[in-house]
Amino acid sequence: MSAPFVSDLTAAPAGARVAWVANDKGRRNIWIARSGSHEIAQQITHYAEDDGQEISGLAWSADGAWLAYTRGGDAEWPERTAPNPALLTAGVKQEMWLISIDGGAPRDIGEGYAGAISPSGDILAYLLHGQIWTASLKDASAKPQQLFQGRGEEQDLRWSPDGGSLAFVSARDDHSFVGVYHFATKVLEYLAPGTYTDGQPAWSPDSKRSEER
Repeated sequence: MSAPFVSDLTAAPAGARVAWVANDKGRRNIWIARSGSHEIAQQITHYAEDDGQEISGLAWSADGAWLAYTRGGDAEWPERTAPNPALLTAGVKQEMWLISIDGGAPRDIGEGYAGAISPSGDILAYLLHGQIWTASLKDASAKPQQLFQGRGEEQDLRWSPDGGSLAFVSARDDHSFVGVYHFATKVLEYLAPGTYTDGQPAWSPDSKRSEER
């Protein structure tokens, strides 16, 4: 009897589009629309059951043609056991998905959350059990791989504008570092590691500097 509840409004980097999650009587789906136009909004996922599985973490590709999203699990506490209020006998997982804005069947990347698509649109970086994983978006047959073995709980993935590096936060028990992984050299570095709580990495437009707060 209630009106649909809308969340996760996210603007595309290109194409003047916005996406959001609509919860219509428990059925959660992604919708898109062109910003500033009078076009009718378009539903691009078609989950038909009120099964309690959240959709969160909408992430656009740079060209605005694809959306990555997380389905299942607890969006606020992703490392906790995935809620299963519908008591689905097959169990539930928190998984990364990819879908074209033109619709069609979404691609199941595998378990994970908090996806970020590279500027070139060929790599999806995401988190799984506090570690960074990557999946090829060009080769659907390629298996996801862990990027490196980190000592902390990795968070907050940020691609450099040129797509050559990935910044992230490495959370430790009582402090955190900002790290950068360079894909060409496969080198991992931490920026000014110390006992502070560093976070919120942000890149300069030329990809040569990464700032933190």
